[in-house]
Amino acid sequence: MILGIDATLFWGIVATVIVGAICIIVAIIIYRKTASKKQVEKLEQQIGELKVYLDGLPKAPDPVRIPFEQGLKAMEKYKWDAAIEYFKEALNKAKGKQLVALFNLIGICHEELWEPNEALKDFEKSVSLAEDFSDKIGKAIALGNIGNIYLAKRDLDTALKYHEEAIKLNREIGNKEDEAKDLGNIGNIYFVKRDLELALRYHEEALKLNRVVNNKRDEAKDLNNIGLVYLSKGDLEKALDYQQQAKEIAIQIGDKFLEAKQLEAIAYIKVLINGEFENALNLYNGALKIHENIGNKKGVAKVLKNIGLTYKMRGDLDVALKYYEDALKINRENKDKKNEADVLGNIGLIYLTKGELEKAIGYCEEAKKIDEEISDKENLEIQLTNIGLIYHKKGDLDKALEYHEKALKLSTDISYKLGQITNLCYISSIYLGKEDINKAINYWNQYLEVKKQIVPLPKFIGLYYHAPGGLDELLKNFEEILRDAAQFNDDVVKEIKAFALSNVGLIYAAKGDLDKAMNRFEEAKKLSEEFGNKDDLARQLRNIGLIHATKCEEKEALNYYNQALDIFKQLGARTEIEQTERIIRELKIK
Repeated sequence: MILGIDATLFWGIVATVIVGAICIIVAIIIYRKTASKKQVEKLEQQIGELKVYLDGLPKAPDPVRIPFEQGLKAMEKYKWDAAIEYFKEALNKAKGKQLVALFNLIGICHEELWEPNEALKDFEKSVSLAEDFSDKIGKAIALGNIGNIYLAKRDLDTALKYHEEAIKLNREIGNKEDEAKDLGNIGNIYFVKRDLELALRYHEEALKLNRVVNNKRDEAKDLNNIGLVYLSKGDLEKALDYQQQAKEIAIQIGDKFLEAKQLEAIAYIKVLINGEFENALNLYNGALKIHENIGNKKGVAKVLKNIGLTYKMRGDLDVALKYYEDALKINRENKDKKNEADVLGNIGLIYLTKGELEKAIGYCEEAKKIDEEISDKENLEIQLTNIGLIYHKKGDLDKALEYHEKALKLSTDISYKLGQITNLCYISSIYLGKEDINKAINYWNQYLEVKKQIVPLPKFIGLYYHAPGGLDELLKNFEEILRDAAQFNDDVVKEIKAFALSNVGLIYAAKGDLDKAMNRFEEAKKLSEEFGNKDDLARQLRNIGLIHATKCEEKEALNYYNQALDIFKQLGARTEIEQTERIIRELKIK
């Protein structure tokens, strides 16, 4: 459970990594004879994950081909509005399947402008025209595009329906490459749903199919996504191994954009898990250089933001602020509203950490306004949560409660489970501070209920570096919960106390104070035994094992890990069993 959310975290890595906030991935087949291959490759690098369906446009008559090519050049320069106008001009003279392709291009431009509703209309028109002209390839592509729009909007069940329809059509026409893309997209949907086993299955199916058709670029993407699943499952070695494999393929096929992306993913893992700040910064700077060389402004802005995040995690707030401001400038030049709001929110968290609360609220409110304008509900939920945190910091509990309740409603509406448990926990702690024990218990019980639905939770010690205000401020927040809870002796409040003690222990572990960490874990363990929560007891035993392992006390560590494993087996907690068994194997090897 992480108190305080950076907009880059979880689905904004997994963003970095699937996500970062999650981009639309548009499928494609390119037919071209007269079109420049280099021009298309450059365009693909510029727009990152997006692909282009051109059908016969490159060899169309001049009244269609000329504005079409002007539209492509505008896309290369991130002039999405201008590109739309050129493609609309081409529509006036286009016919047949050319219309299918043009509406697909217009949809891509609207998506880049983060106008998902307009993009939906364009892709739906593309589907309709594809049906009129018996263009099964174009229809399958448009269906996949629609699925990705709904994925970005967090309407996951609708997204799943469209991708399954696209898969069915691709299998009918024998288009294995696009079938693999849709399998990967379904994997992304289950990743967001936190069904990691199904996500892994679909990504592995996509990987297998891409190897059959020898699509190296998409093979690398599948490896990246599998790495992200293992990262979320807590298997760090596998996560890094899959990201390294993806990077090697990118180098092998000379795909600079993909190579840069993998450098970013590896950097994130290294800094997140091991605190390897210098190593991560070197990797990020390598990615930055690639994006600059290929003219990928969007990629430049993203890496600048990640470098800023790394400096923030290291505590260099002024340096972090400079990188965020540089990223913000590029995002505004590109009219990239989604990432503009993301960076504004991160700047707000910098000012929260610096104690400049009015500035923090100002930036988060500005980010919130943009997220409302572009209907980015997940990042809007994050801004509402962070504004609630700032008001809590100011001591305005009523205002903090107002924002956390708004964030809770929104996260519930979009089935964003991590947002739900974050805000339920905050609201419970606020009511503890207000000495309203009944409401505190009610919200805590809701937190526990939702938490069961998203096991495993992200739980890396490195995540604590992301907290608004840093480790010391986060420590104060948990200690305040402990003080508020101390006056009550209810069993549920004991659970809240155990939760807070466990997090305090993890913070001390992250700070390197292992003795204090051990004491807090032992206290949490005792409370877990008192209120009979075996799942929490097993986790505290594993935390104590972690401290012994860090102290190179392998015998003691194995003892506690084996106790935890026995309980997880009693509970049938498959993921926790796998993680704990892996740790035990590694300790025995050492």
